[in-house]
Amino acid sequence: MISQLNAIAGLLSTWITYFAAFYCAALGCGVLVRRGFLPLHLSAVTGISAYAFAASCGHFHSFPAAVAVALSTSAVFSLFVGSIFSRVRAASAALASIAIQLIFEEHVRTASWTGGSQGLWQGIPAMSPFQRVVLAAVLLAICSQLYRLFGHTTAARRITADGLSGKFYQSVSVHSAVVPILVANLLVGLLGGCAGILLALQIGLVAPATFSLYFSILYVSVILLVGYANLASIAFGSFILGVLPEVLRFTGLGTVNRSAWQGLIVGALLLSFVVLQLPRWNLRTSAVLTRGKS
Repeated sequence: MISQLNAIAGLLSTWITYFAAFYCAALGCGVLVRRGFLPLHLSAVTGISAYAFAASCGHFHSFPAAVAVALSTSAVFSLFVGSIFSRVRAASAALASIAIQLIFEEHVRTASWTGGSQGLWQGIPAMSPFQRVVLAAVLLAICSQLYRLFGHTTAARRITADGLSGKFYQSVSVHSAVVPILVANLLVGLLGGCAGILLALQIGLVAPATFSLYFSILYVSVILLVGYANLASIAFGSFILGVLPEVLRFTGLGTVNRSAWQGLIVGALLLSFVVLQLPRWNLRTSAVLTRGKS
């Protein structure tokens, strides 16, 4: 009986941790999607944090110190990306984010400090299911609050307005979006850093396959499917793409692995989004641009 309860607790903690990781990363995507970017480098941000966390755990043997190093590293990395995004727009920004992601993947696959293709696992603490759930809940609350506060800042307003017509840009009293983009990317680094820490603790191994371009597409897909304005919608999208594949695999709906279920779900939902939501999205966008030109 006790062993069954432990198994259930472990399963629930796994689902909650995956949900929290996807949710935090999706929030990071939402920060930049509101500006019109497709941040396809988010998996690199989470990966930088996870690698820094794993390496720091083995070096400092202190959980708080490892968390501080991981979040600082991901924030600095994201600021570097922000300096690029402040100069490029639209398709160029998407290509730049893909290039950053691919460079990251190649580096961690060949570098000695990352363990190469074998990854890092020494020093990552083995937390109990209860400890993982508590940590996930704390990070969920912190990240949600940061995202909500950012949505009410001048930086968020400037990022949202940037790229629209000149009259609309002036109507919201904004001037330059360079500093707001850097502020936004700093927040992206913190949010993605939290996701990386959760993934490292859940998997117990930091390897290149966990932080590939595929996962960046998943994080962006959450925002494309549900939008960036409503935290409850982002939570729902994170459950669908981050937890539902695990639930389906557990229920024994075939021998399909988690990645295959994710691919099937993402593909079906994105096609549904294109067919059902895109016309209304275009109408709303056209209305905003029309108001900006008037």
